[in-house]
Amino acid sequence: MRLAGLYVDGWGILHDFTLGKNDLGRGLNIVFGPNEAGKSTLLSFIRAILFGFKAGGAGYEPLQGGRRGGHLLLEDGQELYRVERYGRGKGKVTVELPGGDKTGEDYLRTRLLRGIGPVLFNNVFALGMDELRRLDELQRDEISAYIYGAGTGASPRRLAAAVAELDKTADNLFRPRGRTPEINELLHELDSLDRKIKGLEQQPKWYFELREKLAALEQQRDTLKQELTAGRRQAQHLGILNKARGLWVELLECRAVLREHNDVNVNTNANVTVDLGQKIEILEQAARDLDRLESASPLLDERRQQLEQLKGRLHRLEQALSQAGSGRVSPWPALAAVLVLGIPGAALMFRDTVPGLLLAGAGLFLAVLLWTVPSARAGEKRRREKELRAELAPLTEERTAVEAQLNRLARERVALETGLRQAALTLTGQESLAREDITALRRQLLGQRDTRRRLEELHRQLTGMAGSPAELTQMERELAAGKGSAGELEKIQAVLADLEEQLNRLVEQAAGVKNEMEALETGEELALALQQREMLRAKLSSAARQWHTAVLARTLLDLAREKHEQERQPAVLAQASEYIGPMTGGRYTRVVAPVGAAQMLEVEEPGGRRVPARALSRGAAAQLYLAVRLALARHLGTVLTPMPIILDDVTVDFDASRLLGALQVLARVAQEQQVLLFTCHQHILTGAREQAPGAAQIKLL
Repeated sequence: MRLAGLYVDGWGILHDFTLGKNDLGRGLNIVFGPNEAGKSTLLSFIRAILFGFKAGGAGYEPLQGGRRGGHLLLEDGQELYRVERYGRGKGKVTVELPGGDKTGEDYLRTRLLRGIGPVLFNNVFALGMDELRRLDELQRDEISAYIYGAGTGASPRRLAAAVAELDKTADNLFRPRGRTPEINELLHELDSLDRKIKGLEQQPKWYFELREKLAALEQQRDTLKQELTAGRRQAQHLGILNKARGLWVELLECRAVLREHNDVNVNTNANVTVDLGQKIEILEQAARDLDRLESASPLLDERRQQLEQLKGRLHRLEQALSQAGSGRVSPWPALAAVLVLGIPGAALMFRDTVPGLLLAGAGLFLAVLLWTVPSARAGEKRRREKELRAELAPLTEERTAVEAQLNRLARERVALETGLRQAALTLTGQESLAREDITALRRQLLGQRDTRRRLEELHRQLTGMAGSPAELTQMERELAAGKGSAGELEKIQAVLADLEEQLNRLVEQAAGVKNEMEALETGEELALALQQREMLRAKLSSAARQWHTAVLARTLLDLAREKHEQERQPAVLAQASEYIGPMTGGRYTRVVAPVGAAQMLEVEEPGGRRVPARALSRGAAAQLYLAVRLALARHLGTVLTPMPIILDDVTVDFDASRLLGALQVLARVAQEQQVLLFTCHQHILTGAREQAPGAAQIKLL
C-alpha cells in the first residue's frame, strides 16, 4: 500500500491543500519546508484520517477556513481507495471502493489497515523525533510482539510476567535453603513434630528428664536473680557516685581555694568558720574606729586654730587694759573668761561642734565685755563685775566638766589607736592598717567565709548521699579512682538488661517445661501430636503438587522461550542489524536481544562487545531505534501490509557521516516501501537527493 494523494479541506494551518498522483512517488518522497510550513500538521492529518480525530479536536480546528477533515487516496496493488473523514468528535469515515461502492470504519480497519492500530502506526510507520526517542513505546504489547515475537503473536512482556509469576509461586512454596516458604516451614514443623512424637512415645523417661530440666532451670533462675539483685545494688551505688561527682569536684575546688589563702585546716570545722566571722567583726570594728579617728583629726586641728585665735584676741585686750591706767579693768577677768569658757568650748568642739562654739563664744564675749567697761563707771563696773563673777562660778564648774570630758575623749582616742594596732597585729601581723588594707582584707575574709560555708554545705550533702562520714571517705576514694563515670554506669545497665533478658527466657523455658509435664500427666499430648502430623502431611502434599506444577510450567516456558528466541527473533532484529551498520559507519554491526532479557536491546561491535541501549549517546540511540522501526515496518509489510513510512525530521541528532548512512538506508527501504521524509534542513534535502536521485520533492511554503 502507498499514499497516492490527499486533500486537506481544513486542518490546522492547512486549507484546500492537495497532493496528487504526480506529486507522490512510489519510493522516497522528500517533503521540504521551513518551520510552521505545515509538515507536522500534515503528519497529524494523515493519522487523523486513518484513525479518527482526537476528542474535542484540540489543535486541529481549521485556522485558515474549510471543514475539518479531508481525504486520502490509498493504492493497494492496482486498486485505488478513497478514505474520507469529516464531522464532529472522532469524525465519520467513508471508504470509497474502486468500484464506487462506499463503506466505513470496519472495512478500513480490517481490509485496508489489516488490523494495524494507532499505537503501531504512530510508532512504526508515522513518527517524529519524540516518538523515535521513546523506547518505552517499543515495549507495548502491540509493538513488542512483532519485535521479539517476530509476528507470531508472542509477547515477551507477557512471557516475562508469566515466568516471574511462576518463579514467585515456586519460591513462595519452596527454596532449598529457605526457612519462610510454605513447604520449608511444613518440613520443619513435621521434623519437630516427629521428634516430639518419638519422645512422647517414651513418656516415662521423658517425664523424668523434664523434671530434671525444670529443676536445673529453676536453679539457674535463682542464680540469675541473685546476680540481678547484686547488679542492681551496684548500679544504684554507681548512680549515687555519678550524681555525687559534680558535688565532689566542687568540694575539691573549695579546698584548693582555702589552701591558696593559707587555710591549713581545710576539713569541715565549725570553729574555723566562727574564727573567720570573728576576724571579720574585728576588721569591721577597726574600720569604724579608723573612720572616727580620721574624721576627728581635721576637727581637732580646727579647734586648735580657734584656740590660737582666742589667745591672740586675749593678748590684745590685755594691752588695751594696760593703756587704760588705773581705771582700767584688770585683764584677768577676761582671761579667766577665756580660760573658763573658751578652752573648754574648744575641747567640746572636738566632740560636738555646736555646744563647743557656743561655749567658746560666750567666753570671748565675756572677756570683751569686761575689758571694755569704762573705768569712770566704777560702781557700774563693780555691779557688773559682781554679776559676771556670779555668772563665772557656774561657768567654772562647766569648765571642769568639759576638761573631764576632754580627758575622756583623749583616753578614747588612745584606746582607738591601741585597738587599731591590736587589730592590725591580729589580722596582718603588722602594727598599722591602712584603709585599702582593710577593704582588701575584708573582701578576702568574706570570700573565705563564703567558701567555707559552701564547703560545709557540700560536705553535708555528700555525707547525706554516702550515709555516714566513714562512708563519705570511702566514696571520695572511689570518686578519685574514677568510679561512677557515665560509661561505667551504662555498662552495668547493659549487663543488667542482659541479665533480665536471660531471666525472662529462663522463666519462659521453665513455664514451657511445666506445660509439657502437665500434658504428659494428662496423657492427651501424644494423640494431639499424631493428629497434627497427619494434617501437616496433607498440607505438604498439596503444597508439593502446586510447587511441582509451577516448576514444570516454568521449565516448559523456558524451553519455549529459548526456541522462540533462536528461531523467530532474527526476523526483525536481523533486519535491524542490516540497517545499524551503515547508519553508524560500521561502529555497530548487530542488534540483539539477550536471552532471558528479551525486552532489552543491545548493539554489538565488530569485536563482539555489546553495549546496552541505555548506555548509548542520544544520537546512537536514535539510530538504533530508527533501525528497529524500519525493520519493523519492513517486517509488517510482509506479514500484514506495506504501509507508507512517514518520518518527520528523525535525523536531526545525526552527525554528517551517520546522516549519510541513514539516508542510504532510507533510500534502500524506499525501493521496497514508500517513504515520506519530512525535513526543514537543506543539507538533509541535498543528501537525500544524492542518495536517491529519483526521489520526489514536495515543497511546503
